[in-house]
Amino acid sequence: WSGCPKPEALRSFHPFQMTNHFPGSWHIGRKDMMWRNIRKLQRDHPSSVNITPPTFVLPEDYRSWEAARKAHPGALWIYKPANSSCGRGIRVLRSSLDARTEQALLRRTGVVQRYVEKPLLIDGYKFDLRLYVVVTSYDPLKAYLNAEGLVRLATEKYTASPNKLGHRTMHLTNYSVNKHAEAYV
Repeated sequence: WSGCPKPEALRSFHPFQMTNHFPGSWHIGRKDMMWRNIRKLQRDHPSSVNITPPTFVLPEDYRSWEAARKAHPGALWIYKPANSSCGRGIRVLRSSLDARTEQALLRRTGVVQRYVEKPLLIDGYKFDLRLYVVVTSYDPLKAYLNAEGLVRLATEKYTASPNKLGHRTMHLTNYSVNKHAEAYV
């Protein structure tokens, strides 16, 4: 990854040249920026944009998240670092945290969401569905949806038991996490 080309470099591109990064594309690539954009959309269209569980960007939304945890002491939460990939740094948490965990979460920008209590499952396993879109232009908008997608499965059957919060191969569908599991095929 070499970053995004500067606007002046993009203006000098020939019609046959392409780039895989547009200026500002980090607004949808970083978890914290994606959430800020979703929140703005929700404020503009409150009745039609209900696409995520309650979400907080840490450390700035820490007080709001603390209030949500107190209001829902039995809730589970999932924390994701703002700009990591491959499942690095993701943790499933209880509402009650020890001081050390709280301090660790406040040292790094990340997104914490209310964990979906009853996720959709395939034969008892968590999954995610990836759809691939190529955006060739933002003005005018030109986007192409690939006819095929990708389903990623966890390798351990799902249970909501608080005793199993550390079972990454149950809660995460990342290939880089599950490829090491005995059940991986």
